[in-house]
Amino acid sequence: MEGEKPERVLHSGPGAEGRSLGANWTETAREQKVAERKKKSEKDSENEITPLNVWAENPNALEAVVWRADTVKLLPTPEQADLLLRLAKATRALINMEHARRRLLYERTGIIDCSVKGAYWSQDYAGFKEVLGSKNFDEALKVAVESWKSFKELLELKERGRLPAGLDPKPPKQLKRLLIAVKHDNYRVIEGEKAIWLKYCNVKLKFQGELRWWRQRIQQGRLIIAYDDVKGAWYAHIASEVKLKRDKREPLKCGIDLGQERLAAAGTESGVGRL
Repeated sequence: MEGEKPERVLHSGPGAEGRSLGANWTETAREQKVAERKKKSEKDSENEITPLNVWAENPNALEAVVWRADTVKLLPTPEQADLLLRLAKATRALINMEHARRRLLYERTGIIDCSVKGAYWSQDYAGFKEVLGSKNFDEALKVAVESWKSFKELLELKERGRLPAGLDPKPPKQLKRLLIAVKHDNYRVIEGEKAIWLKYCNVKLKFQGELRWWRQRIQQGRLIIAYDDVKGAWYAHIASEVKLKRDKREPLKCGIDLGQERLAAAGTESGVGRL
């Protein structure tokens, strides 16, 4: 797609925290990393079952602070839709550029880069900053970082034997979906007008739908604006940190998820799970 050049990182992309992708990283460095992971795994004494929801870690808790998201449909004007498309293309190109750089680093050295600093020191990223603004540029980088952190955590779980048999973690793939990541302090929800104001672009987007979690928010989180190819519409996902409360007398709930490879997976609020 025009304007997207993730392949550039294969030749001139920034290093990870100033590290080179060249001969400085040898097979010995890779083996040392593997040995460090195994050593950490041996010392790990966590339980075998990972808690499935907020109440699992403390079944007797009556309150918990968590993140939730409201999803509303945007109603942009044709001019606003063109702007959203331009921002989304730039965000996708930036995230894919970072995925390509980090994947190359991982394949050559076994190191998983979970930093955001490298992009700030290269002119290769100047165009993205101009289009997205520095705050949203930083937020898009964090989206990429979160994918790699998740991949790293899955690898560590696999080394400790805590992943289901046959589940082999893979590095993050190239992003295909059009989305825009907006930092928590770079937008404002105007509930009375049913609108979201994007501060950097100085654009007010109308929306339809109801807000639930945003009204209960302790603090406002990231805004993700994404295009739904099937419905042909833009949607806003507004993250809010909220406090959940429950009655201690309520019985534990059990969730069941039907799958394709596995017939079903079930888990209770106490953290007990079965495949």
